[in-house]
Amino acid sequence: MAHGVLLPTGRVAAAGACWSAYPPARWFGRQVTATRLPSEAQYQLIERWLRQRLPGLAPGDPVPSEFQLAEQFGVSRMTARQALQNLAAEGLVRRQRGHGTFVAPRPVHRREGALLSFTEDMRRRGMKASSVLLEASLVAATTADLEALQLEVGARCVAIRRLRLADGVPMAIERAVLPVECAPVLGMELEGSLHEALTRLGRVPYLAHSWISATVASTAESQLLEVGRRTALVVERRIIYDRARSAFEHTETRYAAERYVIDAVFAVGAEPDGDPAAARGDGREWGAHKRNTASAGAFSLHRGEGGG
Repeated sequence: MAHGVLLPTGRVAAAGACWSAYPPARWFGRQVTATRLPSEAQYQLIERWLRQRLPGLAPGDPVPSEFQLAEQFGVSRMTARQALQNLAAEGLVRRQRGHGTFVAPRPVHRREGALLSFTEDMRRRGMKASSVLLEASLVAATTADLEALQLEVGARCVAIRRLRLADGVPMAIERAVLPVECAPVLGMELEGSLHEALTRLGRVPYLAHSWISATVASTAESQLLEVGRRTALVVERRIIYDRARSAFEHTETRYAAERYVIDAVFAVGAEPDGDPAAARGDGREWGAHKRNTASAGAFSLHRGEGGG
C-alpha cells in the first residue's frame, strides 16, 4: 500500500501533504472508524469523530481545519464549520482567527461546601495564584454595597479590583468592597490572598452567601481575560460574614466560563445548612438576604468559609 495516512473515508493521503501538522496516531491512523449512524447529519458525524479523540490530546494541540475536514469527509466547508462551532460552543476547542482551531484548556472546577480563597484553592490544585492590582482606593459605596455591608447612606468604603491568575493564565476579574474600618489593608501586599490580609486585621471569614449569574465580556474585560469579545462569563456575587454575623466583604467576581466552573449538588427537600438564622428560625438578616435573592430570580448557594 502507498505510504500515507488512512483517512476516515478509507482514502489515503500522501505523506507530507496537508496532514503533516496532525500525527496519524492522533487523528487519522488505521484504528479510526467513522461510520455514519442512522439519521445522523454529516456535521454530527464529524463532531462525534472529533469528540472521541479530544480527551487524548493536550490543551493547545491543533485540531484539523475546516478545509481539511471538508476534504477528507467529502463535505462542504460549511458542514465542517458547523461541527467545529458546536465543539467551540461547549468550550472543548478554541478557534483563533488566522491561526486555526486548538484543544481548549480544561476548566478548573470548584465544588460547593468549603469556599477557599482563590489563592488557597489554586495552591491545593498545584497551581500558582497571582494577581494584577487594577484598583485600590476609598470610594463612595454603591447602593448594592450599602445594602450588602449594612452601611449608612453616604458611607465610604474600600474598593479593591484585581485580575486573578492561575499559573499566569487570567481566570477572573474580582472587585472586593470592604467597610472603611478595613482601610489599613490598602497598605498591605494585595497580590496574594486578600483574606490573609484581612485576618491579620482581625476580620476572619466565617460564612459566605453567593449568587451566581452569567453575562458576556465587555471589550475591556475581554482584553484583561485574554478571551474573545462577548465570551461568556460566570458572575459570582458574594457577601462574607465573620462569626459575629457581621458582613465585612461584598465581592463580585467575573470568571472566564471556559476556564472556571462552579459545581453544585442539591438534595430534594433538604434544609439549607450553615445559616444560623435559618437554624434559629428567626429569619432576620440572613433571611432578608435570601428573600432578596429569591425576588431577584438569582441562584443562591450557602457555603462555609469565605474566599477571596
